[in-house]
Order: sequence, then structure tokens, then C-alpha cells
Amino acid sequence: MIHEGFTVLAVVTQPDRASGRHKIPHPCPVAQAAAAYKVNLFQPVSLKRDKNIRKKLADLGADVFVVVAYGSMIPDELLALPPFGVINVHPSLLPRHRGPTPMPSAILAGDEVTGISIMKLDHEMDHGPILAQLEIPLTSDMDTPALEQIVTYKGPVLLADTLEAYRKGHLKPREQAHERATYCQLLTRDSGRLDWKESAEQLDRTIRAYRPWPGTWTTWKRKRLKILDAALAAGSLLKPAGTVYEEGGYVYISCHRGSILLKQLQLEGGKPLSIRDFLRGYKDFVGSRVE
Repeated sequence: MIHEGFTVLAVVTQPDRASGRHKIPHPCPVAQAAAAYKVNLFQPVSLKRDKNIRKKLADLGADVFVVVAYGSMIPDELLALPPFGVINVHPSLLPRHRGPTPMPSAILAGDEVTGISIMKLDHEMDHGPILAQLEIPLTSDMDTPALEQIVTYKGPVLLADTLEAYRKGHLKPREQAHERATYCQLLTRDSGRLDWKESAEQLDRTIRAYRPWPGTWTTWKRKRLKILDAALAAGSLLKPAGTVYEEGGYVYISCHRGSILLKQLQLEGGKPLSIRDFLRGYKDFVGSRVE
């Protein structure tokens, strides 16, 4: 925003998180950027519980607040502060995929298009009126990191253009079609467990959607086997779901209606290996079953 000619009066982000071997608190990239540009930085533990944050933000006299992936709801008392409201950048075509995981959810659902929505926040999650939207086509091989890269590049441009047009009165917020809303949930480590009784097409979407977090996995010999890289296979042999087989020099896992081509795996306690290196260490993998 600074490079787009806007005056950034302050940045509000999460407190520094402990990381590394010695659990030393480190500022997130947003906090580091605020320090580099000498912008006021506020890191409240909770927007609701911090009794001073409202006064700090009110004293700034900002025209608008911008929220990007803050990770918690904004209290009503803060929503009412700026005259142009609180503007949010949400990486989906609202009202589709309201919630915390819109990008992997779009891939998982097999959407042919997703996008970015610039909206005004209200007291409900991703419910407020829309100012602008931008469509992003989803290719059949796109994964979450690739989609994030597109959103990271196009989102700030759309935000800057939208803020300028809104300030000049060229945009009128439009209410969402709430009856068409869909919702996505937080992901956990167990969200990525693969069910080989699902179709190969759905499993391929899951692998791409959940890369890199929470990742996708199955079990083999009672150990967690991560599927780090794979692809949708054109066809399959008639084998029970979860059967590992080799054909034409390639290794697959059979599913319901199709197979998944394996490229890179990581067995619990081991390191990431290409499928060829994995087979050198585990010669009994082909012909076995995963669950």
C-alpha cells in the first residue's frame, strides 16, 4: 500500500510467535515490514480483550482499515471507527467459500474458477457487501501454493484500485447473494488422510488442495506415509482400492474409478524420497496395500 501512494498510519498484526530450537519470539513478515518502513505497529493478544487498542486506532484518524488474513473476527466497536469502514481482501468469489480456507476449498471442490473479493466487513464472517471482484481460472493441475502466488500478486493491485475508486465515490457496495453462500472450515493435521475408496479425481484434488498444509497421507505398515507429489492417472487396472501396483515403469495406487500416479513419498521417520528411491529402500511396496 505504501508503494501505491497510500499513507499507512499503523499496522495491527498478531504477537510475535516463539519458534526455532530455543523458542525465541520472532516477528512475522508483516511486523518486519512495519519496522522497516517505520510504521506504528500494534500487536494485541486479543482485539476484544485489549482495552487500549480502540483508543490507539481511533487516535490515528484513519479513513479506512484494511484487513488481510488477520485470523480472528474484528469487534463491532472497531468496525465502526473509520468513515469508509473496514475493507477485507478475501481470496474467493464470495459468497462462495466463506471462512478460513477458501483457496484449498476451491481446489478441493473442483471449481473451474475462483478469485478475489474486496468487501466491507460487518459483524458476520465474510458476510459484508462487495466492492470489487476478480476472477482467477483454476487449471486442472493447480495446487494451493500456485493459487496463493497468483492471489499475492493480484490481490494488492485490486485492493489499491478499489480503495481509490471507493474513495472517489465510483463504487457502490452491493449485498452478497446470501442464499448461495458456502462455507469452509479450518484444516487440521488429520484433514489430509486419504480414503482410497474415493474417486481418483477427488483424491487428486485433495492432494493439490492440501499441499503443503496439512499435507496428504495414508498408512502403510502401520506408519504414516505422506503423499508429497502425485498426479491423476489416465486409467487404472481393476484392483482393490489402496493397492500399490506398477505398470509401464510407473507406480500407482488404485482408487474407486481411477488411480493416482506416485511421484514423491515420505514414510514416517524418514526423509522425502522420489518414488524410485523409495522403491529401492522398500522393495515390498509394490503389490502391498495402503489404508
